[in-house]
Amino acid sequence: MDEINLNLAKEMNPQLGQLRVLARSRPMIESVIAMPAEPFPYQKELIDATLSLHENSRGRQLLMVLKTDRLVRIQPGDLEPGAQLWRDYGRLPGSPPNRTAGSGGAAVESNQADRGKERN
Repeated sequence: MDEINLNLAKEMNPQLGQLRVLARSRPMIESVIAMPAEPFPYQKELIDATLSLHENSRGRQLLMVLKTDRLVRIQPGDLEPGAQLWRDYGRLPGSPPNRTAGSGGAAVESNQADRGKERN
């Protein structure tokens, strides 16, 4: 749970104010938009347009609906904290059997401002 949602939960239920943070996870990507790896017509144009939405008012309006400031190309290692969390979860007693994730194509991360935000 991130700090914003924890504070909201405390506001809605004052008894939660007694909770305290025991550990903080590494920063994690909040959302990913992925496209097929196989080339398709206008793929480059679609990716370029997606990555430049923040540059004009219509694009910024769409980003506001998505509750993000901009979309950025995913960088090597950006998904590692989530992968590590999944591996740790798989080692817990009683967790369901591990499922392998499918291969992905081009991906972009939302809200660059949130990159590096600590989680509770």
